[in-house]
Amino acid sequence: MSMKKIFISHSSEDRKIVTELVNLLENMGIKSNQIFCSSLDGYGIPLGDNFLEKIKSELNDDVMVLFVLTENFYKSPVCMCEMGAAWVQSKHHIPIVVPPFDFSNIRGVIQLTQGIKINEKGHLNTLLTDICNKFQIPQPEINIWERKRKKFIEDIAKYIYQESMDV
Repeated sequence: MSMKKIFISHSSEDRKIVTELVNLLENMGIKSNQIFCSSLDGYGIPLGDNFLEKIKSELNDDVMVLFVLTENFYKSPVCMCEMGAAWVQSKHHIPIVVPPFDFSNIRGVIQLTQGIKINEKGHLNTLLTDICNKFQIPQPEINIWERKRKKFIEDIAKYIYQESMDV
């Protein structure tokens, strides 16, 4: 079964990191209407819609859930609800760890799910392959992908460094 949409479960406090992730997904070939991200205008909850009902309706069999895991994520009651709902409803979910958060910090129902670190080249290549396979889209040309992946890692590093300075 091919996937139709990506649901990004994240804390609104991590909006800058999630913005970069959305850009990377689009660079992989995912269309903007295939991404649900409640923190970004145009990707989330339409005006007048019930926030929790919309999130509930977005989680189903043909949705890939990306959990952007940070301390902020675990402090958010909505994120914890999304985690439980995604675990029950979706067939495919991937934890994405944002340093200084680490795999050993993962708690909850996704604790044993294989995940990636947001700033590691090999992990991003694996994510690219997984997404292209699950969405049945061609992989970008290797030189273009490497350039975009490198820029993504550089941009993410600014936010990771900033987060660690704020702590």
